[in-house]
Amino acid sequence: MNTHTNIPNDGVSFVADLCRNHRGNLPIADEMIHQAALAGATGVKIQADDGFSLEDHHHLLSRAKELGIKAYVTIRHESHLGPVYGLADGYKVGSGECLNRRLVHAALMNEYGKEVIISAGGTTQMEWDELWIPSPMLFPRPALTLCECTSSYPNMPDEIRLGFLKNMVEEARKRNIWAVMGYSDHMPNYHMSLAAIALGAQYIEKHLSLDVRRKDDNNASSISPVAFRNMVREGREIEAALKNTKKSVLPREITTGKLTYYRRQYDVEWGI
Repeated sequence: MNTHTNIPNDGVSFVADLCRNHRGNLPIADEMIHQAALAGATGVKIQADDGFSLEDHHHLLSRAKELGIKAYVTIRHESHLGPVYGLADGYKVGSGECLNRRLVHAALMNEYGKEVIISAGGTTQMEWDELWIPSPMLFPRPALTLCECTSSYPNMPDEIRLGFLKNMVEEARKRNIWAVMGYSDHMPNYHMSLAAIALGAQYIEKHLSLDVRRKDDNNASSISPVAFRNMVREGREIEAALKNTKKSVLPREITTGKLTYYRRQYDVEWGI
């Protein structure tokens, strides 16, 4: 646990973004949350302005809680903070609002201790850096995740800026703002999310769709529940491999016999 803030250390978070792939249909949104949980998602995200009523949003947030996963909401206005989305575990400030310093700071200063995720899509390096100057934030703060993303749907490979992942977090930390690294993936597949995990990302957000054949912007950057499950499984494998920081001889290296054979050949060659 970092002493500067309550940054979680419980592994990579995989968040399924419902975006508008539910097409305003509550049963579809409900099933998306169910499928996300089955696929191993640690959380789901809804949008405050997705056309559903507040009562519908409360139902969806409650549904996520029932399934044992976290629920996040993308906010567009300060009025979305507080009890109106009290069931949410965290607030997401999307790329469209990330330069709204008043909203960003209000989210970070929220009195409910909710997690805060901020996406950096459509910004320049200078704009992103200036977001934190000056910062009125006080300690302790909510867990903060800074997400690199590219605001095109879908992303093209040459539009991805994974090299900025560490830079964005390091620049914030220079100003004593401690955050974890995140990536919001708008590719039509998930391999950039795996690359982000290999680079140290602890939060992965990916659009989910129950019908990836449908043609529209959000769906073009989405994956199916089966693909989401594969992403989680492969991501966990990468995460586990990154935890192995010490070098030692493993039992299977010996039992296969190859290690012993080649070392014996070496000994014979050198007369040992």
